[in-house]
Amino acid sequence: MKTSEKGIKLIKEFEGFRNKAYLCSAGVWTIGYGSTRYSPKRKVKQGDQISLEEAEELLANDLIKFETAVNKFVTVKINQNQFDALVCFIYNIGEGAFKSSTLLKKLKLKDFTGTADEFLRWNKAPSPSTGKLRALPGLTRRRTAERKLFLSKAGASSSAKTETKINNKSKKASFDEKFSLDELKKGLIRRENNSINNKVKNLILKQAQIKFGSKSKELAEFTAYLDGLTDGLMLSKKV
Repeated sequence: MKTSEKGIKLIKEFEGFRNKAYLCSAGVWTIGYGSTRYSPKRKVKQGDQISLEEAEELLANDLIKFETAVNKFVTVKINQNQFDALVCFIYNIGEGAFKSSTLLKKLKLKDFTGTADEFLRWNKAPSPSTGKLRALPGLTRRRTAERKLFLSKAGASSSAKTETKINNKSKKASFDEKFSLDELKKGLIRRENNSINNKVKNLILKQAQIKFGSKSKELAEFTAYLDGLTDGLMLSKKV
């Protein structure tokens, strides 16, 4: 099986696009849509930068690896939504952790409800400073979304497709809304430490992808503009 557009969208939603290397919650240098390597022998390092197109290529390559893991280790019949949820899950925790997980053991026993509940246990990550595991709100939201997808019926009805179109129109409308510079500053900068609020920035980028298309020249120009704007705001003393 291959990941559907729904599964890819879920991964992008939680990973977010970053054109500059950053340290993830586990203290690993990451770039694009959560990629940590360009190739088996080349890791992402501090200072790296990539384009949206390069991030899409890394995502596609990463998906092949994690799709292969699901197809290899899952020995029971699953539907497309379950497959997508598992790929999104492994994309985040890694092939090794999935292989030895209780989640996989329950899945092999066809305990689908128990399998779904196991997603929620994987909401912790080690602190870069102490190494101790702590629950993260972002991981909790991701595990909840993966569990919901895993339990949902495969296939989309015509009404569901219509609802998706309506939601897309709504997202486009929200992107077109005008914000004052003051509001933009509050959204992009945290008052506590004057650092960019990546969650809000990624939300703006996602809405831009919907408006311009994921591989358009306009999106690339907008991304560069947003990076320049946020870098400029970082230098501002009045937030």
